[in-house]
Amino acid sequence: MWIEKTKNDAKKDGFITTMLGRRRYLEDINSHDKQKIANAERQAVNSVIQGSAADLMKLSMLKIGSYIMRLSKHNFEKITHW
Repeated sequence: MWIEKTKNDAKKDGFITTMLGRRRYLEDINSHDKQKIANAERQAVNSVIQGSAADLMKLSMLKIGSYIMRLSKHNFEKITHW
């Protein structure tokens, strides 16, 4: 069901969108060549999954990096107060 909705949305819009709103345009999604359409549909589904996973990983790395910086600053301040 989700796969068919993703394919239909890609055909209607000409692109897919990841969870965080990044777009991938699929120029062959409305082609007259059935093989090109099939490839574009596969790319549409895979791009949503893989692109959204990349979005989540990027967010996670940014949050972890921010946490580590705060933790490092806190520990540095504790050490320098001796």
